[in-house]
Amino acid sequence: MFSLDPASTTTPILLKCGYFLSQMRDDTILATLLERMFDELHTDSRYPSELMELLPLYDLQARNLRQLGVVKASVALFKKVFNIRATTLDENHPDRLASQHELAGAYIVNGQITEAAELLGRLQRIQVNLLDQSKKKQNPLSQYPWLSQSI
Repeated sequence: MFSLDPASTTTPILLKCGYFLSQMRDDTILATLLERMFDELHTDSRYPSELMELLPLYDLQARNLRQLGVVKASVALFKKVFNIRATTLDENHPDRLASQHELAGAYIVNGQITEAAELLGRLQRIQVNLLDQSKKKQNPLSQYPWLSQSI
């Protein structure tokens, strides 16, 4: 019928359909779509692979589990995805930051407020650092501290 592997054009299209189903909160149809995608990819939906192309699929699976009320499995999957991204991506990479934010949200739903607060605190510090770096890049005088102090 069609090829479903990480490199095919079909996988991103079905993933996009999955995001639409998630936004529409058609959780049971999304669960069916995800199950079939994992089957076709010969991948276990509980254990993310190191393939970066498949991590968005696992993000969507974790989000769907949370929406279906399977919160503990959702937290476990979000945590695995975040750990993979934490070891493979830079601290400021948008995918890693988004993954960290999703995990914090899952912690909140699961009642793990302390863990969520720690993650959100780290995210806030990273955001402040990124904003400071951005301001320095925008201000050409920032490379001359003695000049910018006198203005």
